[in-house]
Amino acid sequence: MAGFDDPAFFGDRWASAYKDLTRGPDPTSAVEFLAGLAGGGRVLELAIGGGRVALPLARRGITVEGIEASEAVVQRLRSVPGGKVIPVVVAGLRHELADVPLVVGRSRDCDIAVDDPNVSRRHAEVRHEDGAYWIVDLGSTNGVIVNGKRVERAELAPDDEIVLGTTELRFERGF
Repeated sequence: MAGFDDPAFFGDRWASAYKDLTRGPDPTSAVEFLAGLAGGGRVLELAIGGGRVALPLARRGITVEGIEASEAVVQRLRSVPGGKVIPVVVAGLRHELADVPLVVGRSRDCDIAVDDPNVSRRHAEVRHEDGAYWIVDLGSTNGVIVNGKRVERAELAPDDEIVLGTTELRFERGF
């Protein structure tokens, strides 16, 4: 998609100027109100953007997670102090894994298509073997990184961080 029907269109097009475009009222009162509602629990911010609300909440020790349509906007969040520690689901996509292998890559023919020029067309495969999930590099150009280490094949555990190209994924169990 290359237009207004694409949820990431705005963010991808304007990410470099996002901070200037999203100036608004001081978020302090909103942050205080949300911190009171959270009561030490978790907060989910939709359209997390540059983190005007999420970052002050995180500095208060509140666990914040976000959803954003644009990878480019998430990269802006990652560039500010504290922005790397907030997990963000890009485009709100969560994929259920099955007992059949799933191919992850840039091609639309993949089971899980990733819009990232640094991801190979058929980058990796997630397999279910003997009760465990494994990720296997399919000979990609930029490799598969699991928890900071480049791997050819790795068993996945809950909360493992997977990087394909510049796209960050998280493996979860129990949903």
